[in-house]
Amino acid sequence: MVSLSLIVVSLVLAGIGSGWGMIWLSAPDNAGSLPLDTSLSLVEVPVALTDAELEPYLAAVAQTSSVARTSWHLAEGLAPPTNRWFSPLALEANPQPVHPLPLTVQVVGGVLRVSIPSGDDATELTPLIAIDTGATSWFVSDYSDASVTLTLTRDTTATAIVVLTRGSPVIGYRALTDHVVSVDAVLEPVTPSLLRTTVDARTLGLVGPALSLAADGRSVAIARGTVANWVLVPDGGDLAAIAPLAATTITDTTVSYTVNPDLTTTTVDFETLNGGLAVFGMFARLGTPVTTESGSVLDCGLGTFETPMGVLRVCSGTGFAYAVPTVDPMQVVALPSSRSVAAPTGAGAGVAPLATSATGPRLARLAAQLRLARLAGDAALVQSLTEQLTEPLMIWSELGGCDARAERCLAFDPVLKAMVAFDDPDVAEVGNARLVQNGDLLFAAGVVANGDSALVGELRPMMTLLAADIVGSSSSTFAARRAFDPVSGVSWSSCEAWLQLDVPELHCVGPAPMPSTAVLSAYSGVAQWAIAAGDPWLLEQVTWMLSVERAGSRAG
Repeated sequence: MVSLSLIVVSLVLAGIGSGWGMIWLSAPDNAGSLPLDTSLSLVEVPVALTDAELEPYLAAVAQTSSVARTSWHLAEGLAPPTNRWFSPLALEANPQPVHPLPLTVQVVGGVLRVSIPSGDDATELTPLIAIDTGATSWFVSDYSDASVTLTLTRDTTATAIVVLTRGSPVIGYRALTDHVVSVDAVLEPVTPSLLRTTVDARTLGLVGPALSLAADGRSVAIARGTVANWVLVPDGGDLAAIAPLAATTITDTTVSYTVNPDLTTTTVDFETLNGGLAVFGMFARLGTPVTTESGSVLDCGLGTFETPMGVLRVCSGTGFAYAVPTVDPMQVVALPSSRSVAAPTGAGAGVAPLATSATGPRLARLAAQLRLARLAGDAALVQSLTEQLTEPLMIWSELGGCDARAERCLAFDPVLKAMVAFDDPDVAEVGNARLVQNGDLLFAAGVVANGDSALVGELRPMMTLLAADIVGSSSSTFAARRAFDPVSGVSWSSCEAWLQLDVPELHCVGPAPMPSTAVLSAYSGVAQWAIAAGDPWLLEQVTWMLSVERAGSRAG
């Protein structure tokens, strides 16, 4: 029999040596392994977590919410973007600045205050220009993996569409009515379709087919149906070169991926208003760009920006792709501090009795111990831990649990369109804590049910909802991939100040990337469940997310 103590010591040393503050377990359970190559999968699942799959579970699960949307700026029907770089625009009454980068934008009434981060901290800003659109309010009318679309309104009339794209130096602006835009800088004409101003040695251009500049240079009349896009010239760039490209507005983003044993490739394709080439940025942390699936090669010679997330290369094209090393979740499972384990030496040794009220982190720690016990071949300890884990997981997995009690239950929040956990009465886990808690529950369920098809069947309804909340992208119910940003290579934090609006004193500075330990914890929980449930699509999806997140965290 392999010494369980030796395994734990080896893992701890490996974790310390990695500098990650995590332990990497490099040996899977023997039972229930699922090949990463979906052509060899145990079951045929071309796509998972669709509305059709989730609807029966959503109809049965308890529903409750403590969130009001009275101060939100969000179109009806859109899933609240709880973990996005632009979340304040949708969820804060008076939103703080957001950072699409290289620009920072704050919306105040109908004014767009545009700045650029002046240092490594995105809170240190150099103002560039204030654009008064004449609107009185706005709402988020659409969003994608890369962009957010704002509809500006005056009283009840929609006046303009604004598009902010992650990594793009362009602010897309399309007039829905004839109106005048005023600025706090002096614009000068370059051509009939190009205006410019210089602020603190930075050049801004305004590009459009029909720009009528006032004599004082501080206001522009924009005709209905026309585009008037703002563009910041990058370092080493030229306004004349970038302006024709900046006239194109990005309207949508499509993200796809390919997972191979060695490399995982993410492809980002942009749709534009006129079908032309788009201007966008690639963060250096993503590595060297590769040829897109369409066969086009990127032109990244437009210049660069220094941003709080490193160098941003400004490119033109229809999209881009990048490749990162593939993380195999069958052989590499992240065990952050919430899953740290002691080294028991026999059945029940070092294992405190587990109350049925145990929370996700406690269950995940016991599940990590169960994995080690299986590796060591300690049958008695495996049985003891399995019994201790099964009962509380069955309680947590009751779809109607929150209808019967106020704690140890999970419910669907119809306002947030998210799964929330109640560890104790009156307190729901929201934001980042919710993501980690749900990931821990998935990890524990995946470990204990590995190789037990009957238990998988009993846990599947609730675990499917939790997985859909964290990584799902095929359902209109949950926000697609919740926190994951494949354009930046990070996952974004949330804030209780956006979600618990009955606590007005809460405030946060952000959004900011979530700590990698928390993200990898949540995603590896989904992977563990996918392996146990025999779901190749879910496993491939979360393998992609784990691979990008891990590569991004190592890039800093």
